[in-house]
Amino acid sequence: MIAAPLIVLVAAACAGSSPTQSAPIALAPRERTAVVTTTGCGFAADRAGSGVAIGGDLVVTVAHLVVQAEEVMVAVGADKAKPAEVLAVDLTRDIAVLRSPGLDLVEVEMREAAVGV
Repeated sequence: MIAAPLIVLVAAACAGSSPTQSAPIALAPRERTAVVTTTGCGFAADRAGSGVAIGGDLVVTVAHLVVQAEEVMVAVGADKAKPAEVLAVDLTRDIAVLRSPGLDLVEVEMREAAVGV
C-alpha cells in the first residue's frame, strides 16, 4: 500500500519550517498547486479539485475526485492541462497519486517527521 508512506512524505515536506527558520524553496507553493479535472459517468462526471505536485511527474490529490473517472487531467501553475493516470488510491485515507508525464518538476525535499513539530 503506497498511501501511508505518502502521507508522511507530504507532511514531512513542511516539517521544521517556521517564520524564523526558512529552508531554500525550489518552487513557490503556487507552482506546486495542481488543478485536477475528471470526466466520466456518475460521481466522476465533470469534477474539478486540487492537488499538489510533489516532484517529477507525480501529483497527490483526494481519492474521491478520481475514483471511477474515465479521464483525468492535471494542470500545474500556468501550464496547459495534461492527461494523468491514477497510480494509487487509498479510499480509507481519501488520497490518490497521479502521474502526468511531462510535468518534470523539482521533487519535494524529504525530511524526517517528528511528533509535535
